[in-house]
Amino acid sequence: PLLLFVLSFTAALALFALLVWGNMRFAGENAGGEDFLMRWDNAREFVRNGVSPYSDQAAESAEVLIYGHTAQTDAERMVASYPLYALVVYLPMTLVEDPIVARAIWMAVLEVAVLAAAILSVYLSGWRVKPLVLLIFLFFSVFWYHGFRPIVTGEITPLVTLLVVSALLAVKNEHDELAGVLFGLAMLSPEMVLVLLVFVLFWGVFNGRIQIFLYALGTFALLCGLGFLLIPDWPMEYLRTFFAPTGPYFVDTIAGALGIFLPTGGARVGGAISILIAIVMVVEWFINRGTGYRGFLWTACFTIVASFWVGIKTSPDNFILALPALTLVFAGWTNRWRRYGSVVSIITMLFIFTVIWLLFLGTFSQVLDPFIRPVLFFPLPFFAFILLYWVRWWTIHPPQVWFDNIR
Repeated sequence: PLLLFVLSFTAALALFALLVWGNMRFAGENAGGEDFLMRWDNAREFVRNGVSPYSDQAAESAEVLIYGHTAQTDAERMVASYPLYALVVYLPMTLVEDPIVARAIWMAVLEVAVLAAAILSVYLSGWRVKPLVLLIFLFFSVFWYHGFRPIVTGEITPLVTLLVVSALLAVKNEHDELAGVLFGLAMLSPEMVLVLLVFVLFWGVFNGRIQIFLYALGTFALLCGLGFLLIPDWPMEYLRTFFAPTGPYFVDTIAGALGIFLPTGGARVGGAISILIAIVMVVEWFINRGTGYRGFLWTACFTIVASFWVGIKTSPDNFILALPALTLVFAGWTNRWRRYGSVVSIITMLFIFTVIWLLFLGTFSQVLDPFIRPVLFFPLPFFAFILLYWVRWWTIHPPQVWFDNIR
């Protein structure tokens, strides 16, 4: 066993080093990594010079690193819009002097996180997946737009996705304390998990598993306390970033996205959609509150997708969190249709992969570039809502008649 462990650990290190090497070649030839480089520079400035990540000095330093100069009127400002305790994740990277090497290592970490989240999502959903289909799914998880984009820009969202999937798996196995800690750690990106945590509290109250939320709250309090040790007034500085101008055509809600396309009434339409989605979400919470873990998992996935449109500040870069929802759909098809479920799942992956990349590439031009972010607010949540309701009954209610049990 010891020899096997040593060999496995050595092989894992070699694969990780290979990932870093490939990422260095990619990072050396392609621009990007803005989110990581901003936080990496913020961490270096804070450790070496005591500069607050929320200060103008920190923003200008990051802009010079990324743009070569301070942000112009047509560029997005490098404002630190994250809680201070999230900076701790980047502190080990401050030991790396070369930004390309640091970016390559961080990309490798994110790639491993995406693959791990995808594999755990398979276990979470009970997807009886064949090896070839699993390989296709892993390729899809890394290279579809909402997986590839966070890796290239250096977003923390793949790590948060891994934490959320691990927490849902812990709930399934009734490890409530561990689930709570993982949900609390997922608050590294609060806008991604805030609505989900409200649902976890609601479900826990009705099912006698309030410990999940209490441990999540305790973990979040410890993270905030860590931030207070670094900068005592960081919450006020963090809240100010919500109102700081970031750049033209920057949108963070569906109302803002529709406002770009329909300046006269798009924001009101988007607000109405958010209200409707919130109502449907709360109704599903009540309907599925006593349906056991199967109902919890479907409702949690629905809540994740609904959070993209419910009006909470978010970004298409956060949509990788829908990965367990897609896996739940594929599991529902495969478990229901033994012969054709895998084929339908592959076709759906290909469809989502192609449509979203075509939308991105179609707006990636000097004329349509301002519409890249707004247009990507729509396809994945829209498809995910349809697919989740497609498998809703099969997921929540196990087979009850003899015909459903025929293999």
